[in-house]
Amino acid sequence: MCSSDLVRPEASGIDAFSYIYRGGNGSATPVEVFYSSAPATLVEVEPNDTVPQVQKITVPVEISGQFQTRRDTDLFQFDAKSGEIFTIELFGQRNGNPSDPTFALDSVKLDDKGMETLTRVTAGEDNPLNLGGTLFNTVSDDPVYRFAVPADGTYRLTVRDRYFENRGDASLVYRLAIRRESPDFR
Repeated sequence: MCSSDLVRPEASGIDAFSYIYRGGNGSATPVEVFYSSAPATLVEVEPNDTVPQVQKITVPVEISGQFQTRRDTDLFQFDAKSGEIFTIELFGQRNGNPSDPTFALDSVKLDDKGMETLTRVTAGEDNPLNLGGTLFNTVSDDPVYRFAVPADGTYRLTVRDRYFENRGDASLVYRLAIRRESPDFR
């Protein structure tokens, strides 16, 4: 984080550094650069708001996106095998911006006529995990979910801002990380 900024408790577990471009005309505004925990796909590909436009991804992956317009919904679809374990994590508040990302994870089945049936696996909103108690509250508006894949198949992730019906703006940036579970010293 920027050396002049106070690191908020909910962002304390994020690996990042501040970069400040210093040129002949002075210094630019600091930009946070976050370390990726999975192979990075630079951005979401718009349009990806409807089923025919769903963005197909290969996991593990990290994607940056925006809730650019009112009612913006981003759809991502991936294949996974039974027994694989992934952490699905959205970053908004912890990255210091006003987005409040949520997601829904569904299993996608196609019948012999090509008709889709979705089965809800989970919905993710806030992360209630508080490692620091009342003095260092790490609760966040960013969802985190441990996804133990129940069966080989296709899964669809629907990502939105909690207030998607009322707002949309290029400043509502999020980062989606779907990475293999790999416990570390933390």
